[in-house]
Amino acid sequence: MDELEDAISVWSSSVNSVLTEHRNRTCCRIARSWFGVVARSGDGQGPPSWVSQMWTWGPLRWPAYWCDVLESRSLDCGALAAVATEACRSVGLTAYRTQAILEYSLAETDQWKALWSGARLAPSWIRGGLVYHEVVAIQSRASEHAVVLWDPAQSAALVPDAIDDGVVRAVRMEASVNGALANWHGNWLRPDEWATFTRPRVRPLVHSGREASRRL
Repeated sequence: MDELEDAISVWSSSVNSVLTEHRNRTCCRIARSWFGVVARSGDGQGPPSWVSQMWTWGPLRWPAYWCDVLESRSLDCGALAAVATEACRSVGLTAYRTQAILEYSLAETDQWKALWSGARLAPSWIRGGLVYHEVVAIQSRASEHAVVLWDPAQSAALVPDAIDDGVVRAVRMEASVNGALANWHGNWLRPDEWATFTRPRVRPLVHSGREASRRL
């Protein structure tokens, strides 16, 4: 079993992170309403880039609640994806939670391990140079099957041949309403199944020297 197969076997049981609401309290309902207002204040024509402007990427202790997000300065990829999905749906965009496995240099993943350990959280989302990540699949309004995999932590779309901001090695999109396949840059994604990708043969994956400024 190679490193990617091993990572998939470990993370296949992982589910997309869910922000919950406090029972019998209005704080979380108010928070979600606020997110909707902010989302609708934009043009609603594209991915919610404002999410990464409001929160930086960093450790977060779970379970997390919607009201916690308003008080936080940083969120992990799961919370950012949850907020971005809520924002997309608030403006009528069809969005699905999506899991990804990305590859980075060991220098970067070692730094992230230290960041999580410093927050007294287990860096279980890292295995060597591979990392578990959560993004949002946004359905194109121009094509029924085409999707954009939006990474709110990077405020950018994932692309199959990326070599500077994480090599995409695997993707699993949650089931759509009609269970149809999704087309991501010519790659057909089956709902709830991992699609794997080979590392682009452009140049060896090397440390880029930007660990301090990079966010997942």
